[in-house]
Amino acid sequence: MEILQGLREKPISNTPEDYIKIYTDCWNSEPDNRPTSNQVVEKLNEIILKENIKVSNEQWNIAENIKVSNEQRNIAENIKVSNEQRNIAENIKVSNEQLNIAENIKASNEQRIIAENIINNAWRNIPSY
Repeated sequence: MEILQGLREKPISNTPEDYIKIYTDCWNSEPDNRPTSNQVVEKLNEIILKENIKVSNEQWNIAENIKVSNEQRNIAENIKVSNEQRNIAENIKVSNEQLNIAENIKASNEQRIIAENIINNAWRNIPSY
């Protein structure tokens, strides 16, 4: 009896507006204003197509985000490699400095030995009185 009086159920929450429009159009009290079954199928196909396009766009966005993520990861890897190369270069520089110090110490030791030999020889060559 309520249906004859135009009362209808309320749309379920979160039902897309396009679906609500289809079934409320089907409830029209004037039969000539109701969509045909072919029109309903056509509208449903439009909704499905629109949803597929939306999903495709979301998938494209996800793919783009993955691409950006990969690029960021590659940049981070390059920075890591650059830092490692910089550390290696600094280690080589430190090694070279240590080598120079060692060579200077060796040269100083050789100079000290030469000086000691000169002094010792000089003492030996001094006549004793």
